[in-house]
Amino acid sequence: MDIPNKKTQLIATLLEKFKEENEEFLNYAVPNIFSKKLGSLMLIREDILLAKDAVNKLIEFKQQRIDEPQIQPDEIIESSLWHSTIIQYEHCYTENKGGHSRLEVNEIFTLPADQAYKDTHDEIMELRHSFIAHRDDTEYEQAVVVMQVPKAGGDDDKIIFGIKSAKTFSPYIDNLSNYIQLFDFLLPKIDEKIQKQADKTKDGLFKNLDASQINHLLIR
Repeated sequence: MDIPNKKTQLIATLLEKFKEENEEFLNYAVPNIFSKKLGSLMLIREDILLAKDAVNKLIEFKQQRIDEPQIQPDEIIESSLWHSTIIQYEHCYTENKGGHSRLEVNEIFTLPADQAYKDTHDEIMELRHSFIAHRDDTEYEQAVVVMQVPKAGGDDDKIIFGIKSAKTFSPYIDNLSNYIQLFDFLLPKIDEKIQKQADKTKDGLFKNLDASQINHLLIR
């Protein structure tokens, strides 16, 4: 498989789709050397919005179970939405080798009034480390192993082992509501970062490229 070619085709498709959706503008493709940090901040915003959508869907599921207890819960969907929320969220903070932007905790939670949001952040990140990425000893997953010996007796090879496990498929609604509050707290801060980086991107373009070079970036 020609990966670089596939990547190029995907970028071309995205640019064409963007042009079709924004025909009232002249649309210029910004080279990666100028746009990487801005693009990755925009992707972070998409990550948070996707996590928020997943949590809202989870709350809907859980509330439906309260209102209509006869409905059998879909544990696969419930657990997938929760896991996706945690993964999307921690993705915004992880180090990377590509030079992409990421959120820095000490730049986000700066005031004493931010502590409740910081506590929720810490909870999600701990879930990522101890529950999603690794199997640590947590309240969210427990199991017991039982040795079963036939009551009628017999040889040792009749002894078997069984397991009984309990897993949390998603937190209580109150905890999920804390996630929503955290995401709503973060979004304006991310928007502010995006605006500052957009100004830098525009300055970089016009300082380093002349009019004819910028014209070559027009999506035709």
